[in-house]
Amino acid sequence: MERAFRSIGILALAVAAVVASPSSVADLPHAEAIGADALVVIGIDDTRDFWSKVEALPVAIALRQWFAGPTMQQDLDFQAFQLEVMKISEALGYEASIKELMSSVVDNALLVIGGGVQAAEPTFQLRMGINDEAKARKLIEVTTQRLREKVTQAADAAGTDTEELSQFNETEIEGTTAYHYAKPDGTEVVYGIADDMLLIANSQPAFQSMVAGAEPAQKLTDTENFRKTTGAIDWDDADFRVFLDADALASSGGMQLPGLQQAGKAAIAGRILPNAIEAEAVTTYNQLEGSTTAKAGDLKGTFAASPQPLIAVDYGIFDGRKTLNQLREMMSAAQMSGFDLDSMLQSFESQTGISIEQELIPALGEDIVFALNGLQPNPMMPIFPSVDLVLGAEVADEAKMQTVITKVEALLQQAFAGMSMMMQGQTGADAAPQGPQFTTMNVEGVDVRTITTGLPGLSPSHASVDGYWVISPSLEGLQAALARKRSGQDVSTSPIYNELAGRAGDDPRLSYSEVNIARILLAVMPMISPYLGDTSDPDTAKGLSFVNDVMSRVGSMASTDVLVDGMNKSYIKVQFQ
Repeated sequence: MERAFRSIGILALAVAAVVASPSSVADLPHAEAIGADALVVIGIDDTRDFWSKVEALPVAIALRQWFAGPTMQQDLDFQAFQLEVMKISEALGYEASIKELMSSVVDNALLVIGGGVQAAEPTFQLRMGINDEAKARKLIEVTTQRLREKVTQAADAAGTDTEELSQFNETEIEGTTAYHYAKPDGTEVVYGIADDMLLIANSQPAFQSMVAGAEPAQKLTDTENFRKTTGAIDWDDADFRVFLDADALASSGGMQLPGLQQAGKAAIAGRILPNAIEAEAVTTYNQLEGSTTAKAGDLKGTFAASPQPLIAVDYGIFDGRKTLNQLREMMSAAQMSGFDLDSMLQSFESQTGISIEQELIPALGEDIVFALNGLQPNPMMPIFPSVDLVLGAEVADEAKMQTVITKVEALLQQAFAGMSMMMQGQTGADAAPQGPQFTTMNVEGVDVRTITTGLPGLSPSHASVDGYWVISPSLEGLQAALARKRSGQDVSTSPIYNELAGRAGDDPRLSYSEVNIARILLAVMPMISPYLGDTSDPDTAKGLSFVNDVMSRVGSMASTDVLVDGMNKSYIKVQFQ
C-alpha cells in the first residue's frame, strides 16, 4: 500500500529540492553533461521566474513573516545569524540571500546526484549559469576568505594538534582554479568558476569531471527509461521537472532503502500556482505486476471518508499475498534482525486464533480504505481523544470473512470483560460472568454489530454493506460512514478529488490519497497543548509559532494514481491557504 503515499512523497522531494524549468529536461542547461547513471536530476532553466513564483506562495509569505516576527527576532541564535548575514552582505556589496542568488547572480542551474563518477557515496554536482560575473566572482572571493578565516582560527585555537581540523586549500584542476574545503569526517566541498558557470561538487574527482568538458559515454537523455517516462508527462507548461532513478537510489552508497526498491525510474513535471503546486509523476514501476488478484478499476471505498477528511486513502488494487511477499523481501533487504515475518504471523495466530494467510487475506478483496475524518477532545479521558476513524475492505470470500469477524468479536468481548472487571474492582467469585456483548442494530437499513464499552468515544462497530466490510472504533463513526454511503456526500464530492479525477480522465484508477496538514493541526494542537510544558521556553515557543504560523498554511496534499502504458502515473496537488 506504500504506493498510495509515494506520490505525495515524490512531490515533497521535488518541492524540497527547489526545482523549476519551463522547458523539457532534454533542453535544460548543460543537459549534455548528465550521465545515464545519474540518480537524481533537478534542473532550473530560469531561476528568476521560479523564485518569483515560490516567494508568492502563501506558505512562503507566512515563513517570511515568521522570521520577521517577535519570536525569531528575539532568538539569540537567529540574531547571531542575522549579524553574520549582514557582515557577508557588506563584504559582497549585495544582499546575501537565496533570492539574490537566484534572481541576480545566476540564471539557470543543473543539479546531478550520482552519475559521471564512480564512488562509494553518491556524487553531488551543481552547475549554475552565471548571469552577473562580477557578483559571482565576489561570491567566490568572500566565501573563500571566510573559509580560510574559519580554518585559521580553529588551527590557532588547537595549537599544534591539527590532525582533527578542517583543511582548506587552493588548487588547479583541468586549468581551473578550484577551492577545496575538507572536514575531518570526510565531508568535502570543491567550488570554482569555469566556462561562465559557478561549479560546486562534493569531491575533487566530481569537480574534475565537470571542468574536463568530456561528455558521458551514455547520456541520460538518450536512455529508453528517460524517454519513456518523460514522454508520458506533459512538459510543455511545467515550472519544475525532476528525474529519479529510484531503483539505484535505494542501494547507492551502501544504503538500503527497501521502500524505494522496485520503484523504477520516475519523472516529475509540475506547476507553481498562486495558491498551490500541482504535478504529474510517472514511474516505470507497475503496481499490478506480480499480483494474482488485483486489477485496476473504480475506487469503491470513498464513502468511508468525509468530504473534508484529515487523512484518506482508498487503495483499489490490494493483493494481500503480494503484500506479504513484499514485506518479507523488505525485512530481508533491510536485515531486520529479530523480525521474522513468518514467526510473527505464527505468534499472532497462536494468540488470536486468526490465520492471516489462510483466513484474513483470502477474505479481503481488491479495495481497502483508511479514513481519519476527525479528532475531538475527550473530557473524561483527555489523553485519549474521540476518533472518527473508518476502515474498510472489499469482501472476496464471505465465509472466511465471517470466520474472522466472529473471532474478532470474541477477542474484543473478552478484552472488554476484563477491563470491566478491573474498573469495577471485581475479582475471583465476585467477578461478573460476562462483560459487554456485541449486539445488532439497524442503521440506514444496514445491520450493524456494536458493543458498548462504557468508555467515552469507544464503541467498536462493524457492518457489511454492498460487499464491503466497514469498521470503526465508535458507533457514531460507522453511522456517519453509512449515511455518506446512502447520500453519496463523501470525499469523492470534494473539489480536489474531482479536480484530480478530471485530470486522470478515463485511465484505470488505482488509488486516491489525501492528507490535510491544516485540519490535522487544528484538531491536534488544542489537545496536545496542555502537555507541552512551559510554552514560554524559547525553543518551545519557537516550535509552536512555526507550526501555528507557517505549517498551518499547508492544506490538502492529495494524489490519484492511474495505470498508463504499463506505468503508474500520479496526478498530485498541494494546496496552500
